[in-house]
Amino acid sequence: KTPVREALKTLAGTGLVVMSQYKGVTVRMVDADMAREVYDVRLLLEPEALRRAVRREASLDAAREALTRADRATDTAERSLANREFHRALYVPCGNPLLGRMLDEVRDQAALVSAVAWAADPSWEREAGEHQEILRLALAGDADGAARALHAHIASFVERAFPEAGNAAQEEDGQA
Repeated sequence: KTPVREALKTLAGTGLVVMSQYKGVTVRMVDADMAREVYDVRLLLEPEALRRAVRREASLDAAREALTRADRATDTAERSLANREFHRALYVPCGNPLLGRMLDEVRDQAALVSAVAWAADPSWEREAGEHQEILRLALAGDADGAARALHAHIASFVERAFPEAGNAAQEEDGQA
């Protein structure tokens, strides 16, 4: 089998592409349901991973460096990559490699959702401020505060990008 075919199968396994017999491969369409599913999992896992990383007093130098790269970015692709690196630098040092791998997979799908949302409504400046606050709290050792700020950051992105998805998530949480 060719390396390209294997790569496409891997992407299909993560849900980023859809393989159809006789039709080939297409990038998965982003809709409110997909956004809700992906961000629901992020909201459940990512703040807890950050909380654990802060409690372990893990180094967050990579997160700081990612924010610097994001601020210096000259295009959306650079900024998007720095955003991904920032979030990854917050959860990887959580002390649970399985949790880190799970979040990597979720982030792959979130990247697709984010790209669509940012194209429709660029919100990088607001998100950059939220990132600074998350990192400030984490560096101060406030694990719960950093986790709350991260949860609010992710939730506000969903509400801005996919209002109908945010409302459905609130209803599931009994907050509507």
